Amino acid sequence: MGMGGLGMMGNSGDDKGPGDDGGSASDGLGGEADRVQWLEVQGATGQLSTQVCPQVLATGLSALYSSLPRKIEVRGDDWHFLRREDWIGVSSLVLFMNSLEFCNAVIQVAHPLVQKQLVDYVHNGFLVPVMGPALHKTSVEEMIASTAYLDLFLRSVSETALLKTFLRFVLLHRHDNATILDTLVGRINSNSRVSPMAPSTPIPSHP
Repeated sequence: MGMGGLGMMGNSGDDKGPGDDGGSASDGLGGEADRVQWLEVQGATGQLSTQVCPQVLATGLSALYSSLPRKIEVRGDDWHFLRREDWIGVSSLVLFMNSLEFCNAVIQVAHPLVQKQLVDYVHNGFLVPVMGPALHKTSVEEMIASTAYLDLFLRSVSETALLKTFLRFVLLHRHDNATILDTLVGRINSNSRVSPMAPSTPIPSHP
């Protein structure tokens, strides 16, 4: 389902519609292939560790997440997750996804030490301090948005080390004495508006 079934509402004071800045968002996607090619060259020549700072990449995710719409207006009961056509016109989300894909590409070609540093920074500098509190907002609208974003991120990550980091966050990180997984399961059981937003990526049960 495209944007006919979904609308995104901007941050406080942001009256721009989801189609604003669409050209720049498309330009950003077009440049992603060039950045990945650059990374492959750097990785092949062994220079990646001196060219990319893992902390800067992970911190960038936190900054970009703060600009994402806090409310997602669902206009149909058959909508369950964010598809590409839903968010491609939302420039702030396009920028975030570009950055996440860039981190994924870095991990694919980087030295193992850089890989470890980056996944650690993503976990400790983005997931725990940013996504953790976002998933525990009291507003139903914000809960829907943050859960939809988490699901989108899980479905978009392809590199094993980065996916493991996201799953470790969901399965093991505790916020207010409950794991993220327990929070999501409880949300499904208690709120019919939030339940369709449960992450569609299969998540293993507790050991």
